[in-house]
Order: sequence, then C-alpha cells, then structure tokens
Amino acid sequence: MHVVSRLSGAEQGASAERVDALICGARASAGCVLAGRMVLDSGREDVLIVWLDDDSNSNTTEPSKKSFLESISDRVQALLQKNQCADAFRVDTRAWNVVFKPKNDVPLSLNNNTVFGAWCEDRQGAKELRKQTRPTHLKHIEDSNHDGLMGAFPAIDGDGAVGSLLLVRSIQSISELKSWTAADPYAQAGVFQSVELFALR
Repeated sequence: MHVVSRLSGAEQGASAERVDALICGARASAGCVLAGRMVLDSGREDVLIVWLDDDSNSNTTEPSKKSFLESISDRVQALLQKNQCADAFRVDTRAWNVVFKPKNDVPLSLNNNTVFGAWCEDRQGAKELRKQTRPTHLKHIEDSNHDGLMGAFPAIDGDGAVGSLLLVRSIQSISELKSWTAADPYAQAGVFQSVELFALR
C-alpha cells in the first residue's frame, strides 16, 4: 500500500534550509520511497513524500490500511515539528493505489534525475465516467511505455477513485508531460477537474 503526503505553502513561512532538512528527514524515515520538491508548472513549490507499507498486500484489511495512513500522518507531523515548520504547511496525506510500477523493479530516484508528475483531481460526480473510461486510460499508459509510479487516489468511502497521481521518469520535459496527459482518455472524457504538472527534484 502506498501513501502520499503533499505539503503545500512552503513559501508562506518555511526557509529553504528548513524545507531541505524536512525532505532529508523524510528520505531517512522508514517507509519513505521518494521525497522532493514539487516544482509546479505555475512556479509554486510544494513538497511530495511517497510512502510504502512493505507489510501490506492485496488482502490487507481496511482497518489496517487506515492504521497505516494514520501512522504516516503522525510521522509527517513529527517531521514538521522537528524542523520547526509545522505552521508553514497545509498537509494532504492520502492513500494511493499504484497500478503501474517502475520497470525491472528499479526504484524511482532523484539522484541526478528529475521525475515529472501530474496531480489530477476528478470533478464532482465523475466516478461512473472514470469507471467507464478506465480501460482506455490504462491502455493509453501501457501503449506509451512510460516508466514510473502511476495510480489512483481511492475515494474515502471505498467506492471508486477521486483522482490520479502519475510520477514518470521516462518523460524529459513539462511540455512532453503536458501533451501526454492532455491525450489521456480521462482528460479527453472530462473526468478531471484539475491537472497540476510538476517536476519533482
């Protein structure tokens, strides 16, 4: 089971040094598989942390998943407190059902690399449209042969999904990412309310 924590608002009160220390602390934490600055296409910078529960599997119970999600929320708050920037961020921690994983089991890494990503939020009432469009959406990703971590944000009530996060290391630029996501059947069908493109560094 993957969990993502998005920390928004660093420009409101956390110094660059404290943000760097926060990211380093996250990378050193158990369960963290990726952490870095989200440099958004708009120019704003957030922080993204990706977590993985190695003990989880497809048969994990909902209470266990909730417990892991809560433990990550507590861990993020501890990191913020330690780096004296708890009041500088708005924190969004949510489950992430990863469908596409890195090829050849080679983990995503930010060492001398930039991973490009898209944070997509569905419009209200799009659950059925998402379900209907999902097969062509998956085929779009498969046919592209792009490499990375890609999946959906499950709805809190467990009924379907409410958004997607795509982290891709085989894309070379924001413009290439923009063209690829614009051609996604979800985007074409009007599933998404918003799509934020970013470079993760």
